[in-house]
Amino acid sequence: MIRTVKLIWRFIRNSKKEIKLNLFSLLWDKKPNSKLAFKDVRSVCLLRWDNKLGDAVMCSALIDCLSQYRPDLKLSVITGNASAAWLNEVSHINIIQSPRRSMQTARSYRQYAGMFDVVIDISNGFSEKELLALHSLNASYYVGYEKQRYNIFNVHIEQKYVNFFQRYHAVAKLFIDTPNFAYKFPLPNYAKETKQFQTIIEQTKKSKGYLVAMNFFGSGKNRCFSFEQALRLVNRWTEENGEDHLLLIPVPEKNDFLRSLKQRCRHPERLIYIDTPCSINNTLALLTFADYCFTPDTSVVHMASATNTPVLAIYGGSQRNYEEWKPLAKGSQVIFNPQPKNRHDRISVNHFDWHELMQARAKLLQGSGL
Repeated sequence: MIRTVKLIWRFIRNSKKEIKLNLFSLLWDKKPNSKLAFKDVRSVCLLRWDNKLGDAVMCSALIDCLSQYRPDLKLSVITGNASAAWLNEVSHINIIQSPRRSMQTARSYRQYAGMFDVVIDISNGFSEKELLALHSLNASYYVGYEKQRYNIFNVHIEQKYVNFFQRYHAVAKLFIDTPNFAYKFPLPNYAKETKQFQTIIEQTKKSKGYLVAMNFFGSGKNRCFSFEQALRLVNRWTEENGEDHLLLIPVPEKNDFLRSLKQRCRHPERLIYIDTPCSINNTLALLTFADYCFTPDTSVVHMASATNTPVLAIYGGSQRNYEEWKPLAKGSQVIFNPQPKNRHDRISVNHFDWHELMQARAKLLQGSGL
């Protein structure tokens, strides 16, 4: 009954969103007044106000590339604290701190009207909020992906670039004439954290089994394991996988959860929990130590891609979402939750087949040469 009510509510909510966007398009979806040729642009802005750390990792490759090959461009990004934390570590880009997505925030962007020649928004979602934000910025060019139906976008990335790493690479090609230019993830300097953790891990890991970085938390309730679900998972994992040691990745406000998980599991000697603050550098250091990482679909996947740590990930049933955000490290494997019955349904990350997970683990070990 509760699930049916939720489905009905999501249907009503999504329908209202579509109606709103159609109405506001009449006001703000206007073709830009391009004041200069695209080859002459000098100021570029990325609109990343959804403040997702995973997307910050992806777009940092674009920022690093443009900084290297087009130092004449003035680069800016509009984003929140989480994304800014990564971008500040890996670049010297101008960051405009933005409040959460809202109509009020979108109107506030009028203070930057005309400041940017190009605004880039190659995200999937589009609502009246995004439309007003772009309209308020009043740029000459708007770069979008699958946004041909909207007049405000006058530069379009080809639809074949589904994956976000590829999409941002395609954006880079708009500005760079150099053939076969280098394009990679930039990384912060986390040598201090690596040195700090090395002794602890070496002292704790007594056997020659694999060291598996474990993350149980994704963005949104449906991508997170409950405590009981995580406990069942680590118990079964340690019982079925010989000498594996599980390295727990710290997550904000989850210290008690992870500490209790180590205390209550059947093989606490095989769980490594370093009681340290959650930070980008700490997570990167732990991923570097691990042979591979187990995680739901979340920013940890993309941080593992940046460190080239193979990933064993659980994704929702959407093949499109997987293609957009799949792990890029060599040997990575993905299993899927069941397909939702309709686009308004939600499936918990815990609804996966254990034997399928173990088969994927075996393929990962083989494909990664571990």
